[in-house]
Amino acid sequence: MDNATFFATIPSGNARADQVLPSGTPMKVVSNKGTYVCVELDSGAIGFVPEIMIAERLTANEVPTTDPEVPHPDLGSVPPPVEPGVISGEGIAPPPVIPGTPLPVPEVLPLPIPEVPPLPTPVPPVPDLPTVPVVPPVPAVPAVPDVAPPPEIPGITDPEEID
Repeated sequence: MDNATFFATIPSGNARADQVLPSGTPMKVVSNKGTYVCVELDSGAIGFVPEIMIAERLTANEVPTTDPEVPHPDLGSVPPPVEPGVISGEGIAPPPVIPGTPLPVPEVLPLPIPEVPPLPTPVPPVPDLPTVPVVPPVPAVPAVPDVAPPPEIPGITDPEEID
């Protein structure tokens, strides 16, 4: 791992590292001493590295493990990547909504125009019905004036007859 410290002797207290190893430095584990591992570097140097700073070198098909006796389940192959916005099957989540960005406008498909059934044929005419006698109209009643005519009083002349 990055910045793994290498000590020539097992450290105690605030000991200073003799060397800082770059990531991926190959080493052979010789033994364990508490929280340190005794290792041999490719250069032949033997020393101690903190156990937490050591990682197994794995091939592309191996799964990292902390206990070599525990088998790892075969989880099958990894599905291919999915093109964003393309629905390729059930259970795929929609793209995330990012606050502050406008929501995507969904594609609106035109609705099909429903087929209208033809109108039913007109109802055939009703056969001739028997004739009904015509009732004569009621004569109109003369209109009643709104105001009653003045009463006739003897000795008073009608105003229209005066010159």
